[in-house]
Amino acid sequence: FPSHDIQPGDSVQVNQLLTTIKNIRLNESFVRELQVERNSLSERIAGFDSHITEMESLLKELSERHQTAVKFERDRVAQQLREAESQLAATREVLAEKVALERRLAPLAAERLIKLTDYDTARFAVTEYQNRVAALQATVDRIRTEQQALEQDVHLGQGRNDVPYTQQRIDEVRMVISDYRARRIEQERRVAEIDRQIQEEEHRLKLNRTADLRSPLNGILWKKFFTDGSEITIGNEVAQVVDCSQLFIDAEFNERNLDKLPLGLEVRYRLIGSTEWHDGALVSKSGSGNNLQDRTLAANLQVERDSAKLVIKINPEDLGRSAGDFCHIGRKVEINMPRFWNRPVWITRITSLFE
Repeated sequence: FPSHDIQPGDSVQVNQLLTTIKNIRLNESFVRELQVERNSLSERIAGFDSHITEMESLLKELSERHQTAVKFERDRVAQQLREAESQLAATREVLAEKVALERRLAPLAAERLIKLTDYDTARFAVTEYQNRVAALQATVDRIRTEQQALEQDVHLGQGRNDVPYTQQRIDEVRMVISDYRARRIEQERRVAEIDRQIQEEEHRLKLNRTADLRSPLNGILWKKFFTDGSEITIGNEVAQVVDCSQLFIDAEFNERNLDKLPLGLEVRYRLIGSTEWHDGALVSKSGSGNNLQDRTLAANLQVERDSAKLVIKINPEDLGRSAGDFCHIGRKVEINMPRFWNRPVWITRITSLFE
């Protein structure tokens, strides 16, 4: 109950801060649990970032190796194709010479001008080079097929498995990076949700950590039920503020004569110690059985058990407002009521005078 330099009897304005109540027994364990979970998720996200960086570095290295291997394979196959095509062209030229020689020797062999063995040698040479041309053509076709396959990133033949393996590793690394990024996004969403929960919980704790007690009206701080710095419990009163705009007088009256006072009866009153008389009106009356303490009133009249109670409405402006006397709360007054003529009583008294 920290002090705000406002003491009982001081005037207060509506919404003026009277005191601030601090709650030192708040349970903040849930916020700490959320913070621990958030820190753990943040470390996990940092781990994902580290793994993604490593995987991207490996992916870059594998991509460079893949590109180098693919370029080397294409260059090698292109070189083989050029060599094979050159051998094929040279062999075809030799074959053309052998064919021309065989054609020239054929008539001579028919006329027995040359040995048949020489003609057979020429004919066998043509057959040999025809077979060489066919073999080289097959080699050229095979190399061209490999070249076309390389253009479509298809690698054929033995000793060329490094490129497909590298490509497979690249695909695996990309899948791992994609999985890490998806899990990282999931953790980031959870962190954002935890941040929202922490913000809401801290806002709730802030609302419960302190409570500003403000005056509900213009009046006077009448009572403080706790000293500054003391501990209070839920449900207990902290302070009372008096509304000085509504003043009235509690009066004690003999219950036997209560029926003689009609509501609305105009009376005269003056504060004890004052010579000024003011007008008031009777607005309520009750018997002795209703002399109970009213906690909503700043002061209660102490009446006898068999006395009735009257409530007289007055105009606060007649008395003026003074913070020094607590709006005249608890002041004693003198009341002057009009006498009522009771005809049977007066006839009895007059008759007795003549007896």
